[in-house]
Amino acid sequence: MEQSKNYSYNITEDRFTTWFFRVLILITVSVLVLFISLKINDSVAIREGEIIAKDPQIDFIAPYDVQIKSILVNEGQEVAQNDTLLILENLQLEDQKAKASIEANLLTEKIQSISELIAAKSKKLTALLNGQSLSQNEFDLNQSQLDNHISMTKEQQSLLAERLESSREKFEGDSILFHKGMLSRYEYMDAKDAYLAMKEKVAELSNISRQFAGDKMLSQNNLNRTSQQLQVAKLELQEEIAYLEQNLIEHKSQLNLTKQSLSNLEKELKMQYIIAPKEGNVNFLFNTRQSTNYILKGGMLISLIPQSMDYYAKVSIPEHHLPLINVGQKARLKLSAFNQFEFGALEGKVSFVGEGKENESFFALIEIVKNERFALKPGYQLRGEIIQDRLPVYKFFFRKIFRNAS
Repeated sequence: MEQSKNYSYNITEDRFTTWFFRVLILITVSVLVLFISLKINDSVAIREGEIIAKDPQIDFIAPYDVQIKSILVNEGQEVAQNDTLLILENLQLEDQKAKASIEANLLTEKIQSISELIAAKSKKLTALLNGQSLSQNEFDLNQSQLDNHISMTKEQQSLLAERLESSREKFEGDSILFHKGMLSRYEYMDAKDAYLAMKEKVAELSNISRQFAGDKMLSQNNLNRTSQQLQVAKLELQEEIAYLEQNLIEHKSQLNLTKQSLSNLEKELKMQYIIAPKEGNVNFLFNTRQSTNYILKGGMLISLIPQSMDYYAKVSIPEHHLPLINVGQKARLKLSAFNQFEFGALEGKVSFVGEGKENESFFALIEIVKNERFALKPGYQLRGEIIQDRLPVYKFFFRKIFRNAS
């Protein structure tokens, strides 16, 4: 009996051992098969990121202290592109624009008047220079004529001097003959009269010659005086023209500044018309929050949410993972606002990898595939992974081991 019990025990134990090793081998083989054939994602973990709208909410703030002249929309209303939403009013700016416009017109008139005055004085200066040239030409002609007269007078004086010498010799000879009684008194008086007449002609020519010389000197003095007067007038005109030109430059500079100021005022006044840059819905309107229609500079006027809201994800990338990220890689994103087991994950692709740090960290942008499971909002926080490849388990572990070792 005792031997029978031992035999039965050994058989049961052997069976258990056999089946245990069979199961163990099966598990080992299954693990090896799965280790070789099963593929898993080789990915880079995303620990921090957020949803960003491609077309964010458009906020219009008061460009300066203004009053609201007209409100043309209501909060929640749909508006089309280029619709006027609000009309602002700033009387101070409008007054400044009117004053700048008047000043610009006055400066334009002054510039025109100064330009005309400069042109008139320039013509006067040209005429003065022409008059100076004519005076010089007239003087040269007059001097030439006087020189000719003086030359002719000298020639006549030379001839008369010879005739006077002959007449004197004749008179002296006749005088001797008259005193010796060899010549009549009539002949003597005739010779004397001829001599005196010739002497008188010589004196007259000498006077004429001196008069021509005096006229020449007087003409030179007149020219010098006239040239001096013209030079003084020329300098005065040039000084006046230079002064006017300086005024013209200053007025033109002042006009440019006034026009620039006017242009800036016009730009600011155009900002009084708040116009929708695209289709959207009015999200905020100041009059639903305030009891007054006076808004200080920088105050919120109206907010517009574009109708077509597309989003992308901006995620932080650790520096040591940056070489592993490439454009086109798939990504799976889990939003903190939604339970991923209930709503699932978002799918996307890497569209951009930043080359530099932003706020002390690297980043990548992920284009999100559109979904209808839940509505996205800007600012939603997320985490997830960027998938590099799908690898068999053994390759995945080998890559991880060697990557960590390196």
